[in-house]
Amino acid sequence: MPIVQHVNQNQEQNLLGLKQKIRKLSSALKNTKLTNTRLRKRLSFSISNSQSQLKNKSTEVQTFVQMQLYHRKRTSWTPSEKRLALSFYYKSPSNYKFMLD
Repeated sequence: MPIVQHVNQNQEQNLLGLKQKIRKLSSALKNTKLTNTRLRKRLSFSISNSQSQLKNKSTEVQTFVQMQLYHRKRTSWTPSEKRLALSFYYKSPSNYKFMLD
């Protein structure tokens, strides 16, 4: 009988440890989701803010910033993005002056 009692105590200790681990992981998951939500809200605000600042810039600058913000893997480049990349390629020594306009 003492062996069975020892096994039951070990199982209870394991069960308590696992429950504690579940509580820790669920709270960590909750915190991560909350942080993710906050960061998404901040990102959407910063993107809309940057778009409003780009309205008075040239189309090349707007295209360049949109390429940096929105382009994802496995999406094709738009014709304006391709033209911009080719113009960078051909005007490489004077890119800085080109982007200032």
